[in-house]
Amino acid sequence: MARNQFPEDLELLGLDGTLRMACGDQAGAEACWKQVLWSRPVNPVSSLGLVPPTELETFPEPLQLLGNEMDADETVFPCAGHNLASLFRQQGRTDDAEAQWATVQEDYPGFGLGELYMDHSRWPELERMAEAMEREPRFVLEALVLRAQGFLARQEFDKARELLRLALSHDADFLKAKEILSLLMLQEDKEPTIAEMLLHEILQSDPRNTQTWLNLIAFVREQGRLAEAAALCQDARAHCPNDPDLLLISGAVLQEQGKCDLAEICLLPLSETSLATAEARQRCLTAKHFLARTYRDRGRLEDAINQWQNLLADTPDDLAAWVGLAEVHLARRDLNACTEIARRLSWRPDWSLEAKVLQARVALTGKDYFAAREFLEEVLADQPHDERALVLLSQALLQEGNDWMAAEKMLRRILHVNPQNVEAKHNLKILLEWQGGSTVIP
Repeated sequence: MARNQFPEDLELLGLDGTLRMACGDQAGAEACWKQVLWSRPVNPVSSLGLVPPTELETFPEPLQLLGNEMDADETVFPCAGHNLASLFRQQGRTDDAEAQWATVQEDYPGFGLGELYMDHSRWPELERMAEAMEREPRFVLEALVLRAQGFLARQEFDKARELLRLALSHDADFLKAKEILSLLMLQEDKEPTIAEMLLHEILQSDPRNTQTWLNLIAFVREQGRLAEAAALCQDARAHCPNDPDLLLISGAVLQEQGKCDLAEICLLPLSETSLATAEARQRCLTAKHFLARTYRDRGRLEDAINQWQNLLADTPDDLAAWVGLAEVHLARRDLNACTEIARRLSWRPDWSLEAKVLQARVALTGKDYFAAREFLEEVLADQPHDERALVLLSQALLQEGNDWMAAEKMLRRILHVNPQNVEAKHNLKILLEWQGGSTVIP
């Protein structure tokens, strides 16, 4: 409505592009931001020595004639340029993104273009950019953080930490430095408690920082603290209601909590979204996977099968989808379908262990304990700490009932690998009680 009343307002035009992007209309967002840039009176000149090409990608004819006489806040131009470059980067249009970012370095020093260089391991260009930023006193701290990002991308943690601490010693509230330091600590995994505290600290200062919300939720979720993860998802979406990645992780956490109705509400729209970019495509495929798991958990096995089959039609290399599909067939006792999937998996050398685990599960379901043990022993010969294989082998020994000593030994081996394995604890307790009080199988 506002755009209709004030079609010449560049700030509204830029905001329209942002809203279109949030709704998945990338073409519309691109058109809006290009119209803003088309109206800029003069070409920007970067004091960092990053001269933009004389001719960027041709802009389309604007819907309105936007002349130089317009009274627009100058910040609208670099904002539109940065947003447009970010869109190009998402779409894999590297040359267009690089050219566009070169025009907005005065307002967005280093981080957009620098991260593009990191994406493609273009370290000499990254170094030249950092050197140019260091020559500008107002960008010295940004240059330190950019160099730290480069070291972090190359897993050189000590060098990255040193630069980040130096930046924070000059400005203790520098959020970008805190964000990169939190990423370093999460990757290093040496001080998880301090890393979590730092993530909360960042969000207190910037509650709309989507990436930090995602990092904190993922951290808590990986620790199995699902109730806390779900609460964080709610808080995050209150601050960032339109972010699709937060919607995705919310659906995943709800599925893992067993709240399937709520999970489906989150996941279903994402599974039907446009696949305009690689990022959007991956998000859609992940949503389909968790949606299939939601259907499986609700007993809607046909829907789960259809969802995983649709996913595999797009990405036949998705091992998790093959395993999920096989589990549904196992639940239906369709052993022929499971055997066919195991055969497909065995064609790939990197999936051979997964194929053997599936073959063992098929044999165990069919009460062929000898075959199940053979498959699992092959897996454990290669991966002696594979908890799934150990658990399945303990099940085979217990169900067969011919070697209680071997079963006890296997259960203790599981608990050596994972002392918190509930099934192994329970089965060992029952087995020891039975061995102490009876010679007959209870």
